[in-house]
Amino acid sequence: MDAFKQWIGREKTSSDVLSPEPQRRLAAILDEAPAYTNGSPLPPLGHWMYFLPHENQRDLGLNGHAHNTDHLPPMKDLPRRMWAGVRVEILHDLPLGERAERRSTVVAIKEKLGASGRLLFVTFRHEIGLIGKEASLIEEQDVLFLGPTSAPRHVEAPSSGMAWQDELTTDPVLLFRFSALTFNPHRIHYDHLFATEVEGYAGLVVHAPLVATMLARRAAQRSGNRHLASLSFKAVSPAFVNAPLSLRGSFPDSSGKALLWAATEGNRLILEGEARFA
Repeated sequence: MDAFKQWIGREKTSSDVLSPEPQRRLAAILDEAPAYTNGSPLPPLGHWMYFLPHENQRDLGLNGHAHNTDHLPPMKDLPRRMWAGVRVEILHDLPLGERAERRSTVVAIKEKLGASGRLLFVTFRHEIGLIGKEASLIEEQDVLFLGPTSAPRHVEAPSSGMAWQDELTTDPVLLFRFSALTFNPHRIHYDHLFATEVEGYAGLVVHAPLVATMLARRAAQRSGNRHLASLSFKAVSPAFVNAPLSLRGSFPDSSGKALLWAATEGNRLILEGEARFA
């Protein structure tokens, strides 16, 4: 772990215009109808459409991600990469059409030993706000690095306590469009042979941020127009393309907390989360 200390605290600042167009495209992917324009508030988790990476093609590794960056230590013995979870605090609405700035910091690198071997968690903190103003949104995101292969663990999803449930099935076109919209080069989402033969998955992997976004949007729609103050999600196991996807949640309780889950066939839990409304 001493070798990783030099990466903790590293910062990177980038700016982007919060154009309505990516939100319109995301709405199309999610079969939503809202007409986003300049001045519209950024929808839940809509900030993932901005500040996108733009590494040169020659700098990408076998899995599609950049293999040598100033923000991540080398992970030669841990070739697989997964989105592990996120915690988002929404202090103020961000208006579309404005230029915003994101300051990203590596805040933690933790090594663990799991059933599949050595694991490494890297946590980033992103502070996003309009240029010259304090942060309106603060996010901590966990990225997991792990060894060559491991079977998805089966954790039973809660089947009670939910107030709503939506059933759908993903397909390769949905995954491709979301990868394109977020400029995500990770091959497990679009390259079937790589996902199955190299990384050992049962099929193309559904993006956990896509599932989190769908859960967050549904929770907000069922909140009675309350202000969304925070979101948190933890990835439990992967979801695969063409398999049933069950999105579930509770209504906000007296404190404004709503619980969220996503499950796949066999009631296997893939994502669990929480939304808090003011």
